[in-house]
Amino acid sequence: VAALTRIFRLCDTDGDEVLSDQELNRFQMACFNTPLQPQEIQGVKKVVSEKLPSAVTEKGLTLSGFLFLHALFIERGRIETTW
Repeated sequence: VAALTRIFRLCDTDGDEVLSDQELNRFQMACFNTPLQPQEIQGVKKVVSEKLPSAVTEKGLTLSGFLFLHALFIERGRIETTW
C-alpha cells in the first residue's frame, strides 16, 4: 500500500489528491507506453465508482480509488499490471 500511495502522490502532479484523466493517462504511458482512450478512462472510473462511489469525483480518481483499482488487478490475477 505504501508503494502504491507513493506512486499516486508522484502522479498527482497538481497536488489536488485526485488523479485527473490527464494524470491517469501519464501514469499509463509511463508504465505501459500506451495511452488510454477517453472511453477506457471512463470505463475504469465506472468500475471503481460502482464498487466504491466516493473514490471517483468530478475531478478524477482518489487515492482510495487508485488502491482499489490495483487490488482489483491483483484479485483478477493481473499482478503484472500492478508491478
